[in-house]
Amino acid sequence: MKEHDALRHFEAMGNDYDPEGGLRGLFIAKEREAVISLLDPQPGEKILDAGCGNGYYTRLIARAGARPYGVDISPAMIMTLKREGLPGHVADIMMLNLRRTFDKVLCSGALEFVADPGMVLHNLLAHTSPGGKLILLAPRCSLGGIAYRVYHWAHGVHVTLFTRRELEKMLQGTGSEPGRCIHPHAIAMVIEFTRRF
Repeated sequence: MKEHDALRHFEAMGNDYDPEGGLRGLFIAKEREAVISLLDPQPGEKILDAGCGNGYYTRLIARAGARPYGVDISPAMIMTLKREGLPGHVADIMMLNLRRTFDKVLCSGALEFVADPGMVLHNLLAHTSPGGKLILLAPRCSLGGIAYRVYHWAHGVHVTLFTRRELEKMLQGTGSEPGRCIHPHAIAMVIEFTRRF
């Protein structure tokens, strides 16, 4: 399955996965600014980091004084979180059911690897409290996005590219309202949705 190819790819990197290293770091810095701008973590807020990887944003959320909870399909990534005393557990965001909601939900760099992005978005919105925000970082249909897709194909991983309209359509009729959308660089977009009820 698509997400299992991604799991093998990232687990093969193990502890060598460094999101801020090399050229990747230039892109990550711009993404981080956009994500944190829209997420705006506040002290005491409960924030779900869905598809958290090794906890890059989970740590930033904790440093802001909010209460993060990381979820990822990779046991190795969750082990990294727990070694640092950050809460989380292994789960597939396609079938996520934590039986609780969060003030905000972040899905950064995971949506493109799942087989059914629409199902994931519905699951994530269900974990967002009424009045809360769902923030997505995803690759967009652009020349940069195509280069991102080709890079992953070369590593045996298929990724999906998105348009803002496609993401909004996936959440139509769910009680959510799209908000700001930022293009931090040529590959990605960061978009917010507010759960109205």
